[in-house]
Amino acid sequence: MGKSLRIDKASVCYGDVTAVQGASLRLEAGEIGCLLGPSGCGKTSLLRAISGFQSISEGTIEVGETLVSSPALQVAPEQRRIGMVFQDFALFPHLSVSRNIAFGLQALNANDRQTTVERLLELVSMRDWASAMPHELSGGQQQRVALARALAPSPDILLLDEPFSSLDTSLREQLALEVTQLLKESNVTAVLVTHDQQEALTMADTVAVMNDGNVEQVASPYELYHQPRTRFVAGFIGQGTLLRVSTDSTGGAKTPVTELASALGQLPSSRELEVLLRPDDVIVDATSNCKLVVSSVDFRGAHSLVSLQLPDGQTISCNAPGHVQVSPGYALPVRVEIKHKVTFDAAEGAK
Repeated sequence: MGKSLRIDKASVCYGDVTAVQGASLRLEAGEIGCLLGPSGCGKTSLLRAISGFQSISEGTIEVGETLVSSPALQVAPEQRRIGMVFQDFALFPHLSVSRNIAFGLQALNANDRQTTVERLLELVSMRDWASAMPHELSGGQQQRVALARALAPSPDILLLDEPFSSLDTSLREQLALEVTQLLKESNVTAVLVTHDQQEALTMADTVAVMNDGNVEQVASPYELYHQPRTRFVAGFIGQGTLLRVSTDSTGGAKTPVTELASALGQLPSSRELEVLLRPDDVIVDATSNCKLVVSSVDFRGAHSLVSLQLPDGQTISCNAPGHVQVSPGYALPVRVEIKHKVTFDAAEGAK
């Protein structure tokens, strides 16, 4: 059983450079959390602080009821009961699958060690490969072994640092689902670091979106997608357009597209706003009188991401079914249904 993780206003500095500023994140025992953001945003620095390899200049980090990091305290990594899965898996090339998994179990007697290894081999579906060497395994199999080795000592927290970055896209998607299931079955508390929003949305119960050393928002994947609090989160999570809209004295949107004005409904009056419009808010509908000109089509198999031009020159996107064949210049009939209205003040920031 994993333990809870509490990060409260933690900062990480390298000399005069602040890599992480006042980050907070709370995970209950057994939850999967994610530090999500672009390269250089501070997520790896925060992960190192959790593991104990990096000190913090402000705030606190607690595992369960135990304080492990503060400006005045730094519990050593080996005393934190925290496991790690690395980007390159870091398997020992001279050890078999079984011996890799058993490596961190030297404190157990031989029988208990063997029982633990067999249980983990079964958990990660690698029993038939117990005697294989790492070079004989596929990338996905190596990932499973790395996960089993990290789980073997029963860590309180498991950290996964870009664990799928070296794998091809289809395998990454498959393994993300498998690893999530394995973590839930193991009931371990885990923190995933990734720049891939799809991995974060697929795997995590709670996601902390980071940008330039700051945590922009901590929320469930659903809330991040439908209720982003900042422009950065709105742009980084999912696809969408920040549509610039002026409103009249009654709060109505000033737009020549009647369908869009109706869908936007009541807005703050006499303002310059940016409204988040997702592709799933715009629906292809042959019965609609609202027709927008197609500017580009990105065919993706089951659906196409279609860019549509508004009369004022702005563009929005919609997900058209894959069987709907359109090309630039075509007037596509659509209707707009905005179930989660998100607005930002064009001058002052998020509202």
